[in-house]
Order: sequence, then structure tokens, then C-alpha cells
Amino acid sequence: MKMVLNGIDIASWQSGINVGANGVAADFVIIKATGGTGYVNPDCDRAFQQAIKSGKKVAVYHYAHELGFQGTAQQEAEFFLKNVQGYIGKAILVLDWESDNKGDVAWAKAWLDHVQSKTGVKPLFYTYTAVLNSYNFSSIANADYGLWVANYGSDSPQGYSQPNPPASPYWKSTAMYQYTSNGRLNGWNGRLDLNVFYGDKKTWDAYAGIKSSGSTQKLSTPAPSKPNPAPTPQGKKNGIAIDNVSKDQATKIVQRVQTNYAWTLLRDKVKAVKQKDGRYTLSIRTGRGKRQEQTRARLSQELKSYYPGYIQSNVALVNGDKDSATLEARNMPASAFTGKNPFDVHMRNFLKDILLDGQTYAEANAYGTYDVRIKGEGFNDHDVPIVLKQIQDLGKAKDLKINPSHIKGFKY
Repeated sequence: MKMVLNGIDIASWQSGINVGANGVAADFVIIKATGGTGYVNPDCDRAFQQAIKSGKKVAVYHYAHELGFQGTAQQEAEFFLKNVQGYIGKAILVLDWESDNKGDVAWAKAWLDHVQSKTGVKPLFYTYTAVLNSYNFSSIANADYGLWVANYGSDSPQGYSQPNPPASPYWKSTAMYQYTSNGRLNGWNGRLDLNVFYGDKKTWDAYAGIKSSGSTQKLSTPAPSKPNPAPTPQGKKNGIAIDNVSKDQATKIVQRVQTNYAWTLLRDKVKAVKQKDGRYTLSIRTGRGKRQEQTRARLSQELKSYYPGYIQSNVALVNGDKDSATLEARNMPASAFTGKNPFDVHMRNFLKDILLDGQTYAEANAYGTYDVRIKGEGFNDHDVPIVLKQIQDLGKAKDLKINPSHIKGFKY
């Protein structure tokens, strides 16, 4: 009997991925279902149905404090439960803990307790090593919530493996380990998170609270029949909204925006700064947490590939514990930025899936259609009307045909 299981976790970034019998090989598939009090992954149910019908084990997760949709622990737990009610007893439930309230352990414990009280199933708790080492999670560990931990090491391109989990405080054992975000598997032309689950299928079923296996019945969609309207984010940052479009239109617009407008979204997040001595510093604004760890790993990888003589100790972290955290590759040669292939442009493209994660997404609304949100962290007041016009033009494509009046700027 197989005592470990190999699997992937996916979100709207992998919309359309084939996780069926003839798709990407996996013993299990973990799918983002919801975030905060207003986001529903539009591809969740398709992937769930496809995976479970192929005999794969499944899990669904809630991203706590999704930016723009933050709520109380009870509000977010209720939103999650309302959207995954058809999956309870069929899938492991998970709390994804990596947003702007990482230090609020009581919030996480309250969410887990609320879900457990309503379902009779203890969710898994997901976070990464740096968070575990920064705050006291003993209350969650002592309440016997299983740990799913992320720690990438070099994060070089790789396939499945079964590494031992990293040491984690408070937990005596680890249920599952996400060991890379740079997995490469046949059937998907891009990066995937790879995970090892330390147990067999019966152990998985125990975590999921599955009373009987083998069912392939149609389960309810994660989008509720009468969802609450998503709250409109407000603030000082610029974004673009595309409202009331079909699921197909939403999926396509998200994919094209991420491809076509990464230069604008990332221009101020990845840039070259000339030093007084004529050399350059590559500055990458990463913020804290998992995004920072992933960015550092890729930067190190690309510096080794393109500038093998570069002294890696020249990479410094500025304001590492703040949302303004920035990685700086200092003392780089001018030729890296003044030639035909500037290194800052290369890194914008190479890092866009990390730095734009959670910035462009689609969500179900109260009218049975979908809304797209483009939260351009790099947008300034000058950029917004330019990109707004470009996206309106993009919406004229024959396979989109989006009403220009449905595309507008907003603040968050």
C-alpha cells in the first residue's frame, strides 16, 4: 500500500488544467475555493468534478484575509462553508494562512474552530516556515489541527519527490509538505506547486471526514445560488474592474491582462537604479512572506544562470518585516541593463506570476455572472486611463466582445 501521496495545489492561475484521468499525474488535487468574504475561484468546481471523477483525492482551501475582502474569522468561515457545502465529507478542508494578518493567531484559531464546529471535520492549517518561526501557533497545534507547511529551498525546476518535512515549532508531525512552487509535470506548460502527503488514501479520507468512498456523484458548484454581492474595495491604490461578464470571458480577460500588461503592473516593482559608481542595483519590491521567499529563490537562480561571477552576498533585503520589503541585487554591471536584453525587463517577465499573484482574478457576483479585478500595485494615476483604454480595446476581440461601459477604474 502506498504510504505517501503526491499531488498539486491549484488556483485560478491554473484555470483549465486537466486534472482528470488523462491529465496531469497526481494522487490528489488541492483547489482554491474562496478568499476573504467575496472571492470565489471560478474554476474550482470544474477542477473538483474532473479530479474526483478520475479517482483522485481532493481538498479545497480558503485564503484568509484576501486583500480587498477582509472579514472577521466567523464571516470568512461562513463564506467558505456556504460555498463548499457540496464538498464537505468529500474533501479535506484547509485554511491558507499567508495574508496581511499572519500574526493574528487567534483569528486563525477562531476560523478553524468555527469550521470544525459546523462540519465535525478538523481543517488543515497551511502556512510557510517563516511564519511558523515568527509567531506562536501552539494553540492551533495543541488543538490537533494538522499542519501543511511550505518551504522551498532552492526551488529549482523539479518533478515529484518525497522529501522529509522541515522542522516546525509546536507540531510533533507534519501532515503535508509543499516543497516547491517550480514543479514541472507533463500536461501543464508552466510552474506547479508540488506536495507530498505523509499517509495513504485512508489517512486522507480520515482528514476529510469521508464516511464512504467511491462516490462520483455531481456535487454542487462552489458559487452559491444567491451569493452576497462582493464588497467594493476602496482605498488609495488604483485598479481596474470589468463587471458582469461570462465565465469564459472572465477567464480569457484574466489570462490576457496578466500576459499583456505585466510591464505596467510590474514597472515600479522591478526596476534598475544606477549607482554613483556607474554600476546598478536591481530593486524588487516583494512585500513579506511567501512571495518574498519565492522571489529570492528565482532571483538567485537567474543570477547564477546569467551572471555566474556575481557575488550572491550582494543581494540584500530592505525592510524585510514590512509590506514595503524590497530585495536588492547590488553592484551589478551596467551592461546588464543597457544592452538589448535588460535584466530588469527579464526579471519582470520571470517574476510576474509571483508578484502579480492575487492581483488579477475573477469572482462570481450576485447576478450569476463574473467580475474581474485588476489590482495593479504598480499603477499610478497616469497609468490607469492608459491601461483602461487598452483593456477596453482588448475587450473588442471577437471572442470577448465586452461592453466598454463594464470596464472602469476603481480604488482599493
